[in-house]
Amino acid sequence: MKINTHEDFNNAILNYNIPTEILLDVKNRIGDWTSSGGSLDDPYIKQQWKYIENYINNCINK
Repeated sequence: MKINTHEDFNNAILNYNIPTEILLDVKNRIGDWTSSGGSLDDPYIKQQWKYIENYINNCINK
C-alpha cells in the first residue's frame, strides 16, 4: 500500500480497518494544519499519510 495523494488516503481509510484513535489523531492533525493555512501538498501532510501507510503495511498487511 502506498499513499501519495489525499484520494489515496481516503481510499486507505475506507478499505483498511485502522483503529479509531489512530484515524482520529491523523484526521485532526490534517484538519488543524489545513485550517491554519497549510496545504494538502505540504510535507507535514505527507508525513501524516506516511504514518497511516506504515501502519497498514506493518500492522495490517503482515
